[in-house]
Amino acid sequence: MARKFVCAYFDWLDTLKRCTDEEIGRLLRAALTYARDGTKPSFAEGSREDLYWWGIASQVDRDIGKYDRRARAGEKGNEVRWNKKPKEPEPAQTAQPPAEIRAYIDQIKAWKADMESPDSLTK
Repeated sequence: MARKFVCAYFDWLDTLKRCTDEEIGRLLRAALTYARDGTKPSFAEGSREDLYWWGIASQVDRDIGKYDRRARAGEKGNEVRWNKKPKEPEPAQTAQPPAEIRAYIDQIKAWKADMESPDSLTK
């Protein structure tokens, strides 16, 4: 998804307090153009705009990187959410008791079977 904005921070007011309104306007236009298509401005070397531009550009770069990371994470989340494949049912696993318990269970089954047999009634 394409970005449609640039963050302008309140602390830029303090940072740019020595700039004229025209200089601030050129810096803002440069920030918008740079964020939209990557075009770097050509301010006069040593001018206030040139001096402040690099701080603004680095903040724009950080914001773009953060936005792109969040957008990729959102795409991955949507992929997982909407393209889930149904899980195969796991085969039921029966836990086997230890050998001594199995032997005891077998004795009980044998005793029960012996008790239920018709021959046991006549004994």
